[in-house]
Amino acid sequence: MDVIGVLPPLQAILNSVAACLMIGAYFFIRRHNPNAHRVLMLGALLTSVIFLVSYFIYHQQVGYVPFTGQGIIRPVYFTILVTHILTAAIIVPLVLVTLFSA
Repeated sequence: MDVIGVLPPLQAILNSVAACLMIGAYFFIRRHNPNAHRVLMLGALLTSVIFLVSYFIYHQQVGYVPFTGQGIIRPVYFTILVTHILTAAIIVPLVLVTLFSA
């Protein structure tokens, strides 16, 4: 398997790790442990940055891949895609504001 083929499963792993780190950070802040919370949140941020870099590398190398699904799945797919793109674009400034406020 080439390097590009490894990126999608790596991205899934990175997203899962970031989610686990954020869940752990939530539990630490609820238990009044801000130091552990901070460490896990910074770990989640770093993991997410690595994901974002690998995502851009993957899509730069692969290019445009049209969706070929037909029937009811087509509008479902594009609805999910559009909402995903919008939330992904909105979250970046929110993360930066939160990071610099913390």
